[in-house]
Amino acid sequence: MVSHLQNTAIDDKYPASLSKATIDGILRKQLRYSKLVISDDLEMKAITDNYGAEEAAVLAVEAGCDCLIYKGIPAFQ
Repeated sequence: MVSHLQNTAIDDKYPASLSKATIDGILRKQLRYSKLVISDDLEMKAITDNYGAEEAAVLAVEAGCDCLIYKGIPAFQ
């Protein structure tokens, strides 16, 4: 599960849950992780304060999330 933590040394624009540099770059390519990547709840304040529901979902999937969580209920792509 990727959190909404933002590490500006990795991606200065997006939190880990929406970051292609974090999910695809580090998790998938550098660490060779090949299992499911699940987002943290995309309706948490860290996301809703900065992104719309549709935008957050698109960014998470584009970043490499396989499963998106909304209020604790997974929504599989």
